[in-house]
Amino acid sequence: MGIFTSYAKVLEPDDSEMTVRAAIALINEVREEILGEEDAHYDTATRFCIDWFQTFGTGDGKSGDAINMANAYALGLGDLEHAGVFFAKGGVARLVCREGMPADWRPGKDRTLTHWECTQHLIRVLEAEDGGTAVAAGLVAEMSPDDAEAARALAYRLYDICEKKGWAQEAQAYNLLAEEFPHLEQAALDHRATSGPRQPQLDFGEAPS
Repeated sequence: MGIFTSYAKVLEPDDSEMTVRAAIALINEVREEILGEEDAHYDTATRFCIDWFQTFGTGDGKSGDAINMANAYALGLGDLEHAGVFFAKGGVARLVCREGMPADWRPGKDRTLTHWECTQHLIRVLEAEDGGTAVAAGLVAEMSPDDAEAARALAYRLYDICEKKGWAQEAQAYNLLAEEFPHLEQAALDHRATSGPRQPQLDFGEAPS
């Protein structure tokens, strides 16, 4: 936007003056391309979840749409259900809500760990009556540095989607995690210092040895 506003006017290919609306649309298009490139750093199940979330949010969709979307990532619905991030039955499909995720989840024991789970479980624990920063920090301590950083980045990514969609309640949840993350990381360092090194786990899609 700064580049556009530094000129008296911007011309279209046919030399007509570009409208503000067209300029904003072009900026948003490029912005989405950049965000799409950033999504490539997430595991495949998480990239599917981001795409599904942008389209259906936390609501229901059709299993047929889910199958087509999953195929684009070389995934089956069974893979997503096994990872604990998706539900599909009777023609209805949706993301597993945070409240429906297992309360005893530990990243160090998850054999199909996804960045989506890391982010959702951290929010679930932060919002739980018996949770809070200390409990969430324990989960961060079990994550690899790369997985923890991906969870932080995903919180910002999903917050941005919620803001554009007008999903205020969901936006607050991701904003909470983004704001708390520096505290979680420091508490996780303290946790690791007293409890020893984390146990390794497989990332989603990695075959057991």
